[in-house]
Amino acid sequence: MALSIVTMKSLVINCTKLADSQNFYQLLGLGCNEVLTSSNQPSGGIGLEGESQWRHCSLHDHREAAGPVIELWQWRQPPPWGHVNNAPNQLGYARLAIFVAKLDKLYQILKDQAVAALSELYCDKPTGLRWCYCRDPDGNLVELIERDGAVEFGYVVLNCEDLANSVAWYSVLFDLEPGPVQRLGVAPQLLDSKKPGEVISVQMNIVGQKARFGLVLQQWQQPLAIGRPLLKANQLGMFRLVFTVRDVAKAYEYLASERIQHVNPLSRLNMNSADEAQQRELLFMQDPTGACIELLQRD
Repeated sequence: MALSIVTMKSLVINCTKLADSQNFYQLLGLGCNEVLTSSNQPSGGIGLEGESQWRHCSLHDHREAAGPVIELWQWRQPPPWGHVNNAPNQLGYARLAIFVAKLDKLYQILKDQAVAALSELYCDKPTGLRWCYCRDPDGNLVELIERDGAVEFGYVVLNCEDLANSVAWYSVLFDLEPGPVQRLGVAPQLLDSKKPGEVISVQMNIVGQKARFGLVLQQWQQPLAIGRPLLKANQLGMFRLVFTVRDVAKAYEYLASERIQHVNPLSRLNMNSADEAQQRELLFMQDPTGACIELLQRD
């Protein structure tokens, strides 16, 4: 038996200023839902002490509510903590890939807006694939890949300690389907180095949803990975990946029966102080590398 994963729903990014991050991602062509403020509520289930409160909004691509989203969170209590771990080989969630059309035009817009750490445009001559890297206002790494059609979320890259172990964990426990193992070069400019890097990676997909949103597990060969994933729910950066399940209580029972480590108790979060009925039942857990995962009760 595996967890009954329904969707890979969202990536949660903790930001310093919600408005600045919102403007950046809208500049890339993403739509933004209403900004909401949570009520003050107990936060033990998400690993914090006392009560917590935050402002948040969801960014969507052309699929709107039918597709995955990026959740921007600005913590108010406790305040945002730490800084973005922005090294490309930092363990944990490393970058977000977005498919865009007319990359030259978008690249010029980003250049005119003086977006920090905008890379050069890259092109893979054998395939014609073109892409670049940029950073959002807090320093999170975003990869823009040219592809015909509307703007669309592509995948989230997770730097892991042991690729084989992580692939097995997500395959058995989450029933995700692994793609082929790839060995890829990394541009030295991205590493602030004179030498190119090298990674091995596998894209994990929910069976039957290969075109929706993927999780790319990646292990660095040169240079080796550094650091640790984000530790606190209010730490700045790409903090957690959200999967929906049909029954989060049954998912918790299953995780307990399998003695899966680093699983928090079931919790309820109220996402909007103006509507006390807007609660979501969830649990936080960690993958083998220590990256945070949220299992959310499907609506």
